[in-house]
Amino acid sequence: MYKDSLWPFYRHGYNIHFNSIIVNKQNFNSQAELLQFLDTNNLYSLYTDGSKSADRVTSAFYDPQNKSTKCFKLDSKCSIFTAESYAIYQALLYVKNIVFKNFIIFSDSLSVLTALKNNCSKYSVNYLVINIKNVINDLYNTGKTIEFVWVPSHRGFTGNEIVDQATRNEHNEDHSTDLKIPFTDYHSQLKHKMKLLWHDYWKETSKEKGRWYADIQGSPPAQPWYHRNKTADCRKFITTINRMRFGHCQTRTHLKRLNLVQDSKCTFCEEDNADLNHIVFNCQSFGVHRLILVTELQSVCDDDEVPTRLQDLLADQKFYAPLYKYIINTINKL
Repeated sequence: MYKDSLWPFYRHGYNIHFNSIIVNKQNFNSQAELLQFLDTNNLYSLYTDGSKSADRVTSAFYDPQNKSTKCFKLDSKCSIFTAESYAIYQALLYVKNIVFKNFIIFSDSLSVLTALKNNCSKYSVNYLVINIKNVINDLYNTGKTIEFVWVPSHRGFTGNEIVDQATRNEHNEDHSTDLKIPFTDYHSQLKHKMKLLWHDYWKETSKEKGRWYADIQGSPPAQPWYHRNKTADCRKFITTINRMRFGHCQTRTHLKRLNLVQDSKCTFCEEDNADLNHIVFNCQSFGVHRLILVTELQSVCDDDEVPTRLQDLLADQKFYAPLYKYIINTINKL
């Protein structure tokens, strides 16, 4: 075991940046207005962009003064955030070799610019953001100033369109092995793989148990069904629908399965096998209420036919309010 008289973080150097990073949102209405702004303030401009497709990730920057672009190929596992960040990082390295004082960098990535403006340096911050801040600090120390401006993409600004096209053209340099992929870029891939594993497990286990619920919920939900349901405004509504979806209701058939009652006869019509289907579709004591239910189901069904299976009704949230009303007006609770 390694032992030391000092804690490990005392043995590492830390950079302190006294110069704040300037990030602005200029509302340029036209290309002419943007060019006038650059001429008035005597600024050297650069445009950056990143692109990610199914099998290709690239970063690029464009220098309008020299009419030149440069594109870098990255590892396909890199995120779009990393691609945008790396484009800015390479543009700043390019600035080091230019004899000029005031620079402005245009980017359409608001998330990267927001991260640059944020002074928080948590472990989860993409390390390229830290590298960018270090390069900016070095440039400030040499007398150069850097300003970042967010411009929305595809708004007719020539520089943006050129650098966007550059990310889709053949790359100039292959940095796919040189750039270390930030660990944060693996989050989405891990999340996707976990969803696939969970989906496969869901399909396999539902063959033996939970078949009622699996017939209603075909795949694992990302959010509870009531997450965006405006009609789910009370606890009783949510618990009633949940019990119907799970099939764990206070029906005689279910209670008999749990050995809580002696028989499965319906307490309203005394027919056997009083399960949820019986309550909704067959119980003779609720004929009038069932007619009202059918009418209300048809009213929310538009031109489509009303499903005849309870599982199909429970698979569609637009039927929940009529079903809940029917339960409350008949057996009152599940």
